[in-house]
Amino acid sequence: MAELAYIPKAAHHVARACFVVIAAASCKAIDSSPAKSLDANELSTAAVGETWPKEQQRRQDAFVRYLEENRTQYEAFQIAPVGTRGIPAALFRELPKVFPDLWGPAALRDKLGMHPGPDGLPRELRLGHTSTGEEYFSFSCATCHTGVVRIAGVESDIPGAPSNTLDLHGYRHQWYLTVTDPRFSAANLPEAAPLLEAFKTSVVATEESVHHWLGNGGYVDDPKLLEGGVPGVQDAFGLTVVNMLVRPAAAAASPASDVSSLLPSKASLADIMSVWQQGQRHLSQWDGSISARLIRNLGAELGVMGNPQYVDFANARLLTPFVAGWPAPVYPFAVDRAKATAGEAIFTQSCRGCHDQEALLPVGAIGTDPGRALVVTPAARTGLIKALKASCLDPAEPGCQVTDDEVLANRSAPGYVALPLAGIWARAPYLHNGSVPTLFHLLVPGSRPAVFQRGSADYDQDKVGFVWTTGGKDVSTHRPGLANSGHADPSVFFGGHDFASEPAKLEALLEYLKTL
Repeated sequence: MAELAYIPKAAHHVARACFVVIAAASCKAIDSSPAKSLDANELSTAAVGETWPKEQQRRQDAFVRYLEENRTQYEAFQIAPVGTRGIPAALFRELPKVFPDLWGPAALRDKLGMHPGPDGLPRELRLGHTSTGEEYFSFSCATCHTGVVRIAGVESDIPGAPSNTLDLHGYRHQWYLTVTDPRFSAANLPEAAPLLEAFKTSVVATEESVHHWLGNGGYVDDPKLLEGGVPGVQDAFGLTVVNMLVRPAAAAASPASDVSSLLPSKASLADIMSVWQQGQRHLSQWDGSISARLIRNLGAELGVMGNPQYVDFANARLLTPFVAGWPAPVYPFAVDRAKATAGEAIFTQSCRGCHDQEALLPVGAIGTDPGRALVVTPAARTGLIKALKASCLDPAEPGCQVTDDEVLANRSAPGYVALPLAGIWARAPYLHNGSVPTLFHLLVPGSRPAVFQRGSADYDQDKVGFVWTTGGKDVSTHRPGLANSGHADPSVFFGGHDFASEPAKLEALLEYLKTL
């Protein structure tokens, strides 16, 4: 197979002047033209009589060509910080030496699910420059939207997939542990000495407010969840509401403000999402609340930056058409074509009606953990709409000329969207909160484990999902926001099939799902 869809990690140490598309490739001139799309035939599932290896190669080649032909956009996705501020570079570069137990290579891998580069710093953090020339490190789009899979013993990237290793809550809490450690001093960090006090104040205030408002609310039964331990999961909306709405409201009032109308009532943990084929999606987010495409990308930047004035509007505008046409990665392992063909008919009967239509299913009907669907209260919606519109810096940009409902829909009946299933193999684990490890467990609800491991790069080809018994961190589905219930009634979700008692049909459907 061509190499780009699953990129050995060394290929991502990218020079600023030349983006290395394939590890052994020579540098080409950067193409600054608008995003180029592919012919539908290049992305289609098998033609009549086409073997799986031929389809696999055709789709792989199309994936490679799309990224090569949209080199400027893909480079921005990989290395451009999503905003104009971050961790001061003078501080960040010293961390592995001063805090090897927190920021050394082993700690990055084992505690945070990050991948140290040759300089010892995590490749998930990218270098940026402020308007006055100061260097900082921050997330790029690829930080959260790059998965990892081990193929023939080689750990490789899946560009555009949700990260299956990154512990975002752990990353935030690691900074709190760092700045409250006695080693965080001017004597140990002389290059960053002028920045330390202000940086510490900011980190401590953020962490303490998160624990105060969320830890005493939706996470009251398990506030440790706010400190990490669940790779690939985050509470993006809950944290954004606290940092952008609750803290300013509380600080503005004297002696205190009633901010209860802004706060979510439950833990709203959710899996990181894939970003491919956005042009085929009318709704975004797990609850389908954002339909304006540019706003989707600005919202992701806003969640990282915490302030509309720091988002990179030009970057969001550049990448919006790019992710619209980005094809899903093809399944990299063998497929039994005869079984997959039989499975397509079962898919049409059991799944297509909801997932091809992006059906919005009420929480009560789907039965999954309600936390993420309930996170945006009416009062919080008003504040978030204001912030998202403020992030849209060019009033003449058509993508900014949208209604409030397009920015963030009013969900009077909260629920979750049945997402299109392209690349579903790379989006494990499943349900909106990643509480079900494989597609087998999703289709056979009685088999779902109460505790399983997340964070492995190995792949379970039989059950279709990342290996869930070893190689990661234990995740309990009894913790707040992580319930593995729902999507379980055969008469509603599986076309009447009880796959536990129909193993041949189950195997056929799983085989077909690999090919999407």
